[in-house]
Amino acid sequence: MVWVELGRAGLVFADKLTALGNQTSGNEKEQINQLRTTILQEVGQAFQKAADLKPDYAPAHFMLAQAALRQGNAQSAIKSAENAKLSAPFDIGIAFQLGLLYYQSNDLNRARVEFERAVSISGNYSNARYFLGLIYDRQGNQAKATEQFEKVLELNPDNTEVRKILSNLQNNRDALAGIAPPGAPPEKRNIAPVEEKDEAVKPRARRR
Repeated sequence: MVWVELGRAGLVFADKLTALGNQTSGNEKEQINQLRTTILQEVGQAFQKAADLKPDYAPAHFMLAQAALRQGNAQSAIKSAENAKLSAPFDIGIAFQLGLLYYQSNDLNRARVEFERAVSISGNYSNARYFLGLIYDRQGNQAKATEQFEKVLELNPDNTEVRKILSNLQNNRDALAGIAPPGAPPEKRNIAPVEEKDEAVKPRARRR
């Protein structure tokens, strides 16, 4: 979707400005930071437009959470998502976004509840199952973690990362061993971990 791609490009630019700002000082640093703030505001607006157009589109909600974190607005974003949940308790996109925000804030119990809620709405929601599996693993329940990633692999048979995670779990290693690091952890990437296959959560235009 064009709004997601525009927002993602803006997010990459904002990250470059962050790196550049860390190498400067004085007025130049202030100008760079102001530009970064403006870019992140526009990025958030782009992702919100994508989410409004396609409410169940996981990448839009995933990237909205990323933009909120970069603005230092995690708690504000959580509050907004919690309010949205009250008005739309069966909105799978809100469930996923709220779960991700909780996960990024290391509130694993609340994150687990939201991802379980998303999976209960659509059993084939790959990204919700992915993060739910990570939570189960971090909470010491490798059997449940394995069950989640087996389902994700069933839906995404060509995903090499999911295969690696399953291998880790089957050999009593942490799910992300050898994946993050050296790579970025899933919750900080600029793209959702897996592709959605279920028609219920794939991109689609909102009915008018």
